[in-house]
Amino acid sequence: MDTAYSLTATRKAFNHRSFLVTDGSPKAEELLLSEGSKGIKSNILRSVTDELGFLFPGQGSQYLNMGKALYENEGVFRRAVDYCAEEIKELLHLDIRDIIFQGLTTPEAEEKLKDTQYTQPALFIIEYALAQLRQSWSIKPTFVCGHSIGEFVAAHLAGVFSLQDALRLITLRGKLVSDLPGGSMLSIRTAAEEIMPLLTDDLSMAAINSDNLCVVSDSG
Repeated sequence: MDTAYSLTATRKAFNHRSFLVTDGSPKAEELLLSEGSKGIKSNILRSVTDELGFLFPGQGSQYLNMGKALYENEGVFRRAVDYCAEEIKELLHLDIRDIIFQGLTTPEAEEKLKDTQYTQPALFIIEYALAQLRQSWSIKPTFVCGHSIGEFVAAHLAGVFSLQDALRLITLRGKLVSDLPGGSMLSIRTAAEEIMPLLTDDLSMAAINSDNLCVVSDSG
């Protein structure tokens, strides 16, 4: 652990890289001091990327206890989650941590997390906390990109709006969507011009995601 810390925190990165796998310090010392040891693997890093992106997914990627191990073991992650949860507790009328982190995975608990009024803030908070944790490790993005809820995380990190505004917006958005009448959606891997003639009065083209990927919705 001391060696790993030193390499991460106090050493510059060079193009020549070597590593070895050993079961203890005496063996490591022996291999390191052996000239031309076959136990040491070496390579030359020929290219270093100058772009690093943080990509944030949208609704549908949530699951119970997501990030629980990080919450229990990483202070930066835990503090980010706690701050966000406290910020929206009054607006949401509950503690979102009770929805995300549950000891047992039950159908009832999974169904509750699927309720968009909880899904949206839950995903935002976990994705935001992950970004904070990575940045605390000096892993900083040169660009951010997101889909759906992930767009809001990316927008906040890009400085579009404050964390407080983002949390309030996501929470209110989730509640408004949750209050809408239910309906159904169908993803179809076909071009929009082929689908449109097939739509009836109670069906709508909800999204054209690409040339051959569309979503059709109904009014329930």
